[in-house]
Amino acid sequence: MPEIKLKEAIDQFYRSQSVPVPTSNGSGTDLSRHDIHHILMNIDTSDQGECEIMAFEGGLMARLGGQALLPMLFQIKAAIQDNPILINQLDCDRISRAWQAGLDSTLELSDDIDLLLDSCLESIREKYNIKPLN
Repeated sequence: MPEIKLKEAIDQFYRSQSVPVPTSNGSGTDLSRHDIHHILMNIDTSDQGECEIMAFEGGLMARLGGQALLPMLFQIKAAIQDNPILINQLDCDRISRAWQAGLDSTLELSDDIDLLLDSCLESIREKYNIKPLN
C-alpha cells in the first residue's frame, strides 16, 4: 500500500473531522498549523484531542524557549468549562505524553508547510522525530 502524502492526509482530515475547511488556494500556508499538528500526531478534534494537541504545541514552544504552558492550561480549562464532566474523563497521561512528543520533536513552528505537502506522512514524522500517540 502506498504511503499517504501530507496533502492527501489534509483532505482526509477535513472530510472526517467536524471542523470547518479553511479557504485555500492549495497552499499549506492557508491551512492551520494546528490542524497539521493534528494530522502529524494522528490526534482527533475531541476535547481530549484538543488538549493533547495544545500539549504537543506547548512542548514545541517550550523547546524553542517560549512560555508554552499557559496556552495548554487555558485549552484544558476551556474544555472543562464547556463540559465539566471532562474533569474526570481527560487522560492526563496522554496529555503528558503529547507534551513530551513536542519537546522531543525537531519541528520548528516556522517550517514551511508548502515544502512538505508532497512528502509522505511517515517521512515527515521521521524527519522531525514526531511520534504519534496512537
